[in-house]
Amino acid sequence: MPAESRRVALALSRIAGSSAMIVGASLGGVLVAAVGPGWGLAVDALSFALAAASSALVRVQVVPPAPSPGLVHELRVGWQEFTSRSWVCG
Repeated sequence: MPAESRRVALALSRIAGSSAMIVGASLGGVLVAAVGPGWGLAVDALSFALAAASSALVRVQVVPPAPSPGLVHELRVGWQEFTSRSWVCG
């Protein structure tokens, strides 16, 4: 995916998320004022149930992790990175 497409997609996603938060809070206030807090909580619970059901339908391809060279190797590389930074260990 080109970088410009990613920027546009991220911008649209943030605009949609911010708009949904504003509109959702407003609608929640109107709902509670119109029919009461109990029904407001019931509608909120229903929206969470719908979100959970929607999330359950998402299929993600699981990629097996790359083989690890081992714990000792990882510790050695990490220690070398740590000691190579003079500002970390003076």
